[in-house]
Amino acid sequence: MESYGSYNPSSAPRKGTVFCDGANYDILQTTRVNQPSIDGTQTFQQFWSVRNPKKNPGGSISGTVSTGCHINAWKNYGMNLGTNHNYQLVVVEGYFSSGYAEITISEGK
Repeated sequence: MESYGSYNPSSAPRKGTVFCDGANYDILQTTRVNQPSIDGTQTFQQFWSVRNPKKNPGGSISGTVSTGCHINAWKNYGMNLGTNHNYQLVVVEGYFSSGYAEITISEGK
């Protein structure tokens, strides 16, 4: 999570930190109870990397997010994604907000 407005997941238990793409992120884990998931409605763990400090909301927020850096950090803190699925999602969410997003996905090194 690069920035946020009224919803800040940082009140979740902090597992540690990671430095990715020139910024520090808090590593967090929350439990989602009876929520829609990739395997239907169930209870599951949700992993977060929350930029600290966040990028200023409003206007353009841009940059690079190397997902592998975050996934490796989660693994280092015992937060494993599992092996049942073999794909990756890139999501932009506007929570009580408006605007648009442009995303470019490039293959890693």
